[in-house]
Amino acid sequence: MNFNQKVLIRNLDYFEAAFSFLNINFVKYLISWQPVKLIMWDGITTNDRAHFKFWFFKWHDFKVKHKFRTFSNKEMIFEDLGTHLPFGLKEWRHEHVITKENNCVSITDKINFKHENLLLEIILYPILTLPIITRRISYNRYFSLSKT
Repeated sequence: MNFNQKVLIRNLDYFEAAFSFLNINFVKYLISWQPVKLIMWDGITTNDRAHFKFWFFKWHDFKVKHKFRTFSNKEMIFEDLGTHLPFGLKEWRHEHVITKENNCVSITDKINFKHENLLLEIILYPILTLPIITRRISYNRYFSLSKT
């Protein structure tokens, strides 16, 4: 299943936004209101790893490795690729796209996941996308707080 979300943040410096993704405190902020624990986080360059625990009736391991795709004066792209997934998921791919747009920055989250059972995949869709949907608020709030 696929899920795409684009958040536009006005009056934000592109490099401030891009470099925030390299900061573990930014990651901690994004998950601070969610049933997620950060166990380990190396960064976002290729082959860096992250380990989260995701609460859904019990704690589930969620491990990814990163693949850094591009960085320029206008765009940064990296992916999280699932290596140890909860709920019987067979695949997890989360692409992060940070793009400069005039005096704004857009942050796009593109999620793709697969489960061998289509019914379970449909049931898991809101559970797995809700933490990303909340980033509509988290991204804007984080960057507005960083300006004060």
